[in-house]
Amino acid sequence: MFNYTINPNSMNFTADEAALGTEEEKKAWNELFRYFTNFAGTSKPTKTWLNSINPFVEAIDNERFGTIMEMIVLEVNNDKSWFSGLKSKMLKGLLWAGSLVPNPKVYAAIGKVVSRAYTKVRGKGAASASVGNAGINALVAINTKEAMQELIMLKNKSQYPVFVKALNKGIQQLSAEIKVTEDDVLDQLMPEFGIKDGTLEQAFGDYTAQLYLESAHKTLIEWVKPDGKVQKSVPAEVKRTYELELKAFKETAKDIKKTLQSQRHRLENAWRHQRVWDYDHWLEYLWAHPLGTYIVHKTIWQFDTPEGDRQSAIGKDGALVDVENKPVKVPHNAEVSLWHPVNAPLEEVLAWRDYMFDQELKQPFKQAFREVYLVTEAERITSVYSNRFSAHILQQNKLWALTQQRDWQYKGAYGYMLDSPTIQLPAYDLEVTLDVSFGGDSYEYATTQRTLFTNPTTDLEYAVDEVPKLVFSETMRDIDLFIAVCSIGSDPNWDGTEDYKDYWFEYSYGDKSETVSAQNRREILERVIPRLKIADCCSFEGNFLVVQGKLRTYKINIGSANILMKPNDQYLCIVPNRAAEAKGSKIFLPFEGDSILSLILSKAFLLADDTNIEDELILSQL
Repeated sequence: MFNYTINPNSMNFTADEAALGTEEEKKAWNELFRYFTNFAGTSKPTKTWLNSINPFVEAIDNERFGTIMEMIVLEVNNDKSWFSGLKSKMLKGLLWAGSLVPNPKVYAAIGKVVSRAYTKVRGKGAASASVGNAGINALVAINTKEAMQELIMLKNKSQYPVFVKALNKGIQQLSAEIKVTEDDVLDQLMPEFGIKDGTLEQAFGDYTAQLYLESAHKTLIEWVKPDGKVQKSVPAEVKRTYELELKAFKETAKDIKKTLQSQRHRLENAWRHQRVWDYDHWLEYLWAHPLGTYIVHKTIWQFDTPEGDRQSAIGKDGALVDVENKPVKVPHNAEVSLWHPVNAPLEEVLAWRDYMFDQELKQPFKQAFREVYLVTEAERITSVYSNRFSAHILQQNKLWALTQQRDWQYKGAYGYMLDSPTIQLPAYDLEVTLDVSFGGDSYEYATTQRTLFTNPTTDLEYAVDEVPKLVFSETMRDIDLFIAVCSIGSDPNWDGTEDYKDYWFEYSYGDKSETVSAQNRREILERVIPRLKIADCCSFEGNFLVVQGKLRTYKINIGSANILMKPNDQYLCIVPNRAAEAKGSKIFLPFEGDSILSLILSKAFLLADDTNIEDELILSQL
């Protein structure tokens, strides 16, 4: 534990004295904390104040400064008194002193304080926006790509709008100063965490922690004992002797998972941003990165040369291969972009889909099997809007949560303010809005209406067939996802107002469940089912997977995963449980992230073996 006492003039360290370094460094620390207690200003110091502390900062070893900051950060995370009174002033002073130290460890420590300061407190807002802004301004003042990376990482981890707004302001200011885009910084400075060959090792005395990357979503930690044997639980001696180091290691493990998730999300968003990489940049910063094996190498890439040649390729054993598994050589003058099925010939799309099953390659997000949405004749007639996804009834709380995940702006309905989900796409000079309405006095449900495409500068509407087909497809896919997840029809236990009962049934079992995503899901099921031991029990009828059990015949809706039983289409309620879903998730699927598909498969296994069902709730319905 980092022990300390405070008086108005200095900070005395009553433990860990050796960490302070030489006598000269100890004196420098005492002088610094004297200045910290006299920090003037809310989030920025005066130039005079900064110039005054600079000699004392320079007197302290950079690594030692970083170590002390990390120790203080651990205290800040566990003691809210740092955000008021004298401690608050001292903390701001420390953050600004850190801005003078060229050490990424210090930048990370500043970032952790900022994150803690902007933790949302019920009934108050941020724990201390003043301290948080001081940290953001300190990172901006560092004026490096590494500091910008810290700001971006904070933004990617946060869903607190006030915090994100403050971070965006800092990122834009720093981007203009150092003349580097946010995307380029993320490419160039994605942390490696010391990972080698998919493993991170750290010694804790006679024990060694080994963190393995199993996929783009999953890590595993094992402990090697002094005798070489492996255990999964943290050794008691490590807990007792290395408390702070263990806590830091666990934080690193969390940061690795968050970085993988962020990279996955950022690559999937490359279509929206119209990102194109120079081949050499892509090769150095994406392909060769230690985390690349888990995301970049499992993604299909498109390579275009100035001569007009185009080829697509994916990673295999550290090299690029084409859809026929043949090595691909890419010229250094090629441009690289993320391959999308909407821009590829049908035979190429089908070939890549075959490849995923032949190689049993699970992509970090749906790409080869990605849904494609093309403009319909009905949409050409309506011209400036689409009614494709109108008249769906969505649960507003779920809609709000999902729009945030997909980077749409949506405040929902509150008071007399009614909002509709909107997404800004600057790369296309486009704004897309899904109009929603609210019935009566209840804001619990939102009813979808038109989808509009407008120019945010002129407010003029685009005809739907003027919208680039890739961005049209991706936008409509998002809206289809909103409906699949948020529709009251996707909730088998929904028991709301009588006015919406007809819609609930139509989505659960009728025409409204026959969406592009459901059609795509059926295509995947048609490939997966023949590989399973229950294949002989399964067949397809329209938008249903039919499962022949020994007691009944079951129809699982491919859009909603809800179940009817033959011959009278009696509804069967099965409450999902994690164990059953886990069984469905263990079946090979060529991508991660479709929970409905996993749920359908888990239900199919359960119902095919219905004589062994033990759940009394299910048995009472058969």
